[in-house]
Amino acid sequence: MPDVKPGQSEEDFMRIIKFCENCGIQLLLNKKRDIKRKRFCSKSCCGTFTAKKYNLRPPIRIRIPREKCKSCNQELSLENISGFCQYCFTRIAQKNGSYKQCLVCGKEIYSRKGYNKKFCGLKCNGKYHSLNKKKTINIKCSQCNKIMQKFQSLIKGKKNIFCSRKCQGLYGSENFIGEKAHYYLGGRTPYRKLIRHSTKYYEWRDKILRKVEYRCERCRRENYLHVHHKNQSFSKLLGLFLQDKSINKNNVVLKANKFEPFWDLDNGEATCIFCHSTNHPNLIRKEQYATAQF
Repeated sequence: MPDVKPGQSEEDFMRIIKFCENCGIQLLLNKKRDIKRKRFCSKSCCGTFTAKKYNLRPPIRIRIPREKCKSCNQELSLENISGFCQYCFTRIAQKNGSYKQCLVCGKEIYSRKGYNKKFCGLKCNGKYHSLNKKKTINIKCSQCNKIMQKFQSLIKGKKNIFCSRKCQGLYGSENFIGEKAHYYLGGRTPYRKLIRHSTKYYEWRDKILRKVEYRCERCRRENYLHVHHKNQSFSKLLGLFLQDKSINKNNVVLKANKFEPFWDLDNGEATCIFCHSTNHPNLIRKEQYATAQF
């Protein structure tokens, strides 16, 4: 590697001539860095020099056989699936297609097989749909009898139409009860479950939890909260309630809402699951109680 000698200037240093170590051609030295590093005139010379030095063989290139076009026998790319080149594919498609007229301007357009082309461009497509909008009709809501406008295609085949989700929910709660419900299983749901999942029960439960600021009355825990019947258990109240023989699956919730002992706030107590398990051991296992963090 040539270096600048003590008595040599930079101009004299840049006049140094170097030759390619492979082919012997004079190298073009444009920068100071080239004088120190440049050894070959090209990458091919660098490759042949290293191959001779280390006795390297050139890589064996295997040519993958390609399919040929079924029409003109031209070689196809590996990504081609149709079996035809681009020119032959369009020529065959024109034979199978047909010529039509644009629905707006009447211009002759070509439609390929399997494509139902109707317009010559986006401009005609927009004009057609702006002139031929969907027709709307006035119709009444099935729940509140409010008059509204709906597309005829959206109403087709529907028995009941609603103005909002609220009206739809009210209509379903009034008309799809008991045997009329979609998921009716022959009245298998017990009375206990029907009462405990009613809106009145959730309101009674929320009032008791709000009264104690959503904390357990025994250990002041803030999570895993239950509401416990402390004076009279729910099973005893249910036994008193079912003495009325006129109760059935359809009117059990309505009659339970009027039965005042169910909704007595003094009979309810807010407890966590661990304190509640002292009265009802089946609520939690001993292993879970041991690993619980208080």
